[in-house]
Amino acid sequence: MVRSCRKRGLLAHRKRDWRASDRDPSERLLHRGKAQPVLEPTVICVSRWVFPSSPSESPARLSETRRIRTVPAVDVPVLRFEGVWKAFVRGRGWVSVLEDVSLEVGEGQIVAVVGGRGQGKSTLVRLAAGMLCADRGGVSIKGRELGDLSEGDLGRVLRTEIGVATRGGEDRLNVHDYVEMSLAATREYNGRERERLVRDVLAELEIAECADSPWAELSDWQRVLVEFAQAVVRRPSLLLVDDVVDGMGLDQKRAAMDLMERFAKDRRCAVLMAVSDHAAALRSATVWQLSHTKLELMHQDPDITYLHQRRARVAES
Repeated sequence: MVRSCRKRGLLAHRKRDWRASDRDPSERLLHRGKAQPVLEPTVICVSRWVFPSSPSESPARLSETRRIRTVPAVDVPVLRFEGVWKAFVRGRGWVSVLEDVSLEVGEGQIVAVVGGRGQGKSTLVRLAAGMLCADRGGVSIKGRELGDLSEGDLGRVLRTEIGVATRGGEDRLNVHDYVEMSLAATREYNGRERERLVRDVLAELEIAECADSPWAELSDWQRVLVEFAQAVVRRPSLLLVDDVVDGMGLDQKRAAMDLMERFAKDRRCAVLMAVSDHAAALRSATVWQLSHTKLELMHQDPDITYLHQRRARVAES
């Protein structure tokens, strides 16, 4: 009885808050302890037909205005880290790798995390890819927190929404089979579709002649291109790049950045790249420095002009 009274009292309290906001749009509602913005009412015109009771009279069309509340579209980032902590067992104790890490990557945006070896860049990428679970905090993809998903839903998200480019490779497969293996993992394409998509992505990255080559016969730059191919062939919403150009020259780093800009533009994917130096983070919208378990914002320019945008402006002029 007491519980039902409390419930009725809570509902009545919420109704009073809503009515008060109707009277004063500048107020804010309190819903579950969080401040919610009050939306301005939208006036619409509604028409309806009124049919008289007598068959000899004609129907009349009446119009009336109504005030309704509209819900704005929420810009949810593709990837979000919120207060993430991660530690590993070392000997008899724990070693903290990431502490209170928060960042966001939106659609079509490139975010770089710069850090030396052993600073936790790969751990950050593996958390974003769902390969590791955060000890504290949350990692979400398109608003869905990975820790709250069932095993089946998590597997589906990892197979279809995320592409990962590393420096691993597969010695037992040739280039074609390696890229197709990534596509087959999605379980959404038949053999003919996989063959077409693999052929298209290898041609797009200009490595079609390497389709039958094993990993050991590829140059370092060709391996980078193959890693990009197997990561983007499934058209993911999020592309994770784990230091694939480490140790390469400036020309290769610029070429890799051109490719990631193209992926962000043409495929509308979010890109999170972990790199060892700032030269590899050229033209990123946001650059973070990862050092001693903490992220420090080094550069942020949401209106950065990517290479494809500059080329379009030059062509127009």
